[in-house]
Amino acid sequence: MTLNEGHLVGVVTRIALIRSTASLRLALVSVGILFGLSLALFHWVGFILAGFTIGLFAASVKEAMVAALFVWIVVLITFLGYATWYGQLDRVFSLGELTFLALILPLALIFLGAAVRTVT
Repeated sequence: MTLNEGHLVGVVTRIALIRSTASLRLALVSVGILFGLSLALFHWVGFILAGFTIGLFAASVKEAMVAALFVWIVVLITFLGYATWYGQLDRVFSLGELTFLALILPLALIFLGAAVRTVT
């Protein structure tokens, strides 16, 4: 076993420990989601990062996908609430395909990030 393989075993062991501890998993996923969504205010990579933290620490693939869907619903409600707050909801929906893109792109990126659970 080389030095790099030894570090990889340690990382995999730590991730397995986090996945088996519900409170630690919830705390790390929550922090990761908050950081990712905060970054998403400035760049779309934040959606991928939020999904990645969900997928990395989720106990199963099903849990990762359900959590990713929940985060997307939060993003959707926030986006529509923001547009409503500023009285621009009618303009948002009048954009047609751009509105569809603005609503579906975060879903796709969050699920892309959460798909890391299928690999690990």
